[in-house]
Amino acid sequence: MLSEAQVVQDRGAGPDLYGSASQAGVWATDKLIQAGGAWSIKIPSSIKAGGYVVRNELLALHDQNNPQFYPQCANFQITGGGSAIPSGVEGNALYSLDEPGVLYNIYEDQKKPIYKIPGPALFTG
Repeated sequence: MLSEAQVVQDRGAGPDLYGSASQAGVWATDKLIQAGGAWSIKIPSSIKAGGYVVRNELLALHDQNNPQFYPQCANFQITGGGSAIPSGVEGNALYSLDEPGVLYNIYEDQKKPIYKIPGPALFTG
């Protein structure tokens, strides 16, 4: 998440703070389909009021060794009374193409019990 001032300064670099909470044995796309295409996130109340950009991204792993990234961004205004200013992560530094979560083989690795979501740690503000 970036403040509007950071977006103007960084010319749209796409950070991500929150990632997604994982649930064992359930893919995020399955949850998205069940919810009719809607996805909700909770913005921590500790975040300072102002305009922000949040990046949401789906990662398709069906084509082995060719991950497909589907990012989307949303602008919104926080009106709460928090004081935390998230530092964000630049879009080109969210993850690397050699991370286990990006290279995960959905046809063979499901025998392994854990999928590690790629990207930075979640904001805990």
